Amino acid sequence: MKKNILIVDDEQFLINSMQRDLRQYNDKYEVYVTTKSRDTLKLIKQLKIDLLIIDIIMPEKEGLEIIREVKSEFPSVKLIAMTGGPVSNLEFAKLLGADYSLNKPFSHDELVLATNSALQ
Repeated sequence: MKKNILIVDDEQFLINSMQRDLRQYNDKYEVYVTTKSRDTLKLIKQLKIDLLIIDIIMPEKEGLEIIREVKSEFPSVKLIAMTGGPVSNLEFAKLLGADYSLNKPFSHDELVLATNSALQ
């Protein structure tokens, strides 16, 4: 059975690249993307997401706020937080419930390792 992954970031190029990387690596992943952070909770419910990969710094709604909401409403959803900002944001994301974190820029291998670890 395929695992559903949702990538939320405001950089379209990055999420397209991540989507391609994850699909090429493992055909057991169905990867969805959005640049609209305010749609995250609706998409998690609608698409039955197993893993959320979210940027912390977003223009519409901050990733840290979304992490808190996701962990409250969907505690079984695994979470990978990512940022190009201060590393302290990743530490705070882990305190809020993120399972893994990625500091931008990250490698293909780091993405795959975090994803596989989260979905085991």
